[in-house]
Amino acid sequence: MIGGGIQEVESVKIAQRLGFFTIVTDRNQNAPCFAKADLGVHLDGTDIKGISSFIRKHKALYDVRGVFTCANLGTTVAAVAARCGLPGVSPKAARLGDDKAAQKKLLAAHGVPTPRFFPVSTYAQALRAYRRVGPGAVIKPSDSFGGQGVRKVASERELKAAYAEAKRYSGGRPIVVEEHVRGRFFDLEGIFCKGRFYPLAILDSYFTDTAAGASVSPIEYKNVYPAQIDEKTKRMLFDVTEKAARALGIDFGPVATDMVLTGKGPMIIEVSARLHGISANLQLIPRASGIKPVEALIKVMTGGSIRLSETKPRLSGVAINRCFLPPPGVITGIKGADRLTRDKSIVKLFLFKKPGDTIRYRNSGDVPAMVMAVASTLGRAEAAVAKAESLLKITTRKK
Repeated sequence: MIGGGIQEVESVKIAQRLGFFTIVTDRNQNAPCFAKADLGVHLDGTDIKGISSFIRKHKALYDVRGVFTCANLGTTVAAVAARCGLPGVSPKAARLGDDKAAQKKLLAAHGVPTPRFFPVSTYAQALRAYRRVGPGAVIKPSDSFGGQGVRKVASERELKAAYAEAKRYSGGRPIVVEEHVRGRFFDLEGIFCKGRFYPLAILDSYFTDTAAGASVSPIEYKNVYPAQIDEKTKRMLFDVTEKAARALGIDFGPVATDMVLTGKGPMIIEVSARLHGISANLQLIPRASGIKPVEALIKVMTGGSIRLSETKPRLSGVAINRCFLPPPGVITGIKGADRLTRDKSIVKLFLFKKPGDTIRYRNSGDVPAMVMAVASTLGRAEAAVAKAESLLKITTRKK
């Protein structure tokens, strides 16, 4: 497994329950997963050469069957798998998941609905694209994760700062000037096994309504599973996901899409050869439905199969992830966490920051805390979240 952070610990346990000797690589010598894994290896998740060399050297000794990740490292997984003769999606398809400009061109060429966009490499090009898209345009790097470098702009004056911010995260790739579309947002999870697409989950996704020109990124602050839509709409969204994935050459392993259901129909925002956030796939989805996306991922990436029954809900609960969003600044205090952990209606409390840390909201990973609630109905889950918000208090001061 590539990436061994605190939220990935449960993935190690799942792999071991499936009978695998589990090796974890991470750039942090004290990665939380190292204590649980059968073997921890100090290698950066982007070190394709180093990870490949380790696997080739020890492949026979440890009977290495596959490589996977629960982090944003799908490109590394694909490249390592190809170099080491392990199951995996093509490296080219995985790279398209990290290149929004190239991805959108290919989606448009295959008739997959996506917002109007213009890849640009200079500010002059960005200005021309903005004038075509109009106020409210979204400026984003081709390769970013969690909203890094993403801004919504309402004037040419704001465009200059937004372009510079996106450039910081672009890795030398083009910047994308994209039409801002309104509608209902969804995260979709699926997996390909032996050429067949298996739908796994759809979550309602909620973002902060960041004002144009703001110095913070839109933050994904809430997920609801299952998405509160009818079966016909679910099938339509999964059909678009499969079409988008195949257009990019993703025909093996996981696929995640961000999608907006507009008045004109669904539109793909982006596609990746990975699963979405680990908390949803390790906690939210399994607890509410019994579907286990990470278990399916490990089976497929080690050359195994999954049954259709494994992708169908066995439970009928509703689960919510809700982030806490105090004002940006330096955290001066966190109170009420002990009361939350004793509350049975709250399944999980994640504290990502501590007093003294700074909140800037540059991306979705900058939230200080998140709570998870699971209940028999949406109303009860919402009530549990509201209770959590009344108990946990995070105070900040301007830096």
